[in-house]
Amino acid sequence: DEIYVELAPDGATWKAVAVWRGAREPRPGNAIIRGHVSYVLAQAPATETSGTDGNSIPCPNCGSAFVTYGIESYFVPEGEGRVLEDQRNAGDLTIDVALGDNGTAAIKQLRLNGEPVYEEPLF
Repeated sequence: DEIYVELAPDGATWKAVAVWRGAREPRPGNAIIRGHVSYVLAQAPATETSGTDGNSIPCPNCGSAFVTYGIESYFVPEGEGRVLEDQRNAGDLTIDVALGDNGTAAIKQLRLNGEPVYEEPLF
């Protein structure tokens, strides 16, 4: 299933704040990214989730959806992938993403500890 996820700024990154099955206009200052649900776990083991105000709210029937956005992989020079995977797993690697008007996403740049390390050419 195709979904549309609203993203809001969260410091130096962005976070998901809403999700819909159809295209929507984001709130001012936010953006929309289009994704596809890969699979759903009917019930997540957690019993709480974070509310939009940062407080925990009860969520006994929450589930988890696994979503792909078309930005799950990025090709780097041979021999450099393992190092970047280790940095990603440590939480030190982020990406800059360009979003089209229809929510389509494309990786534009990789950043290691906030510094650019790889940039996509225009063509």
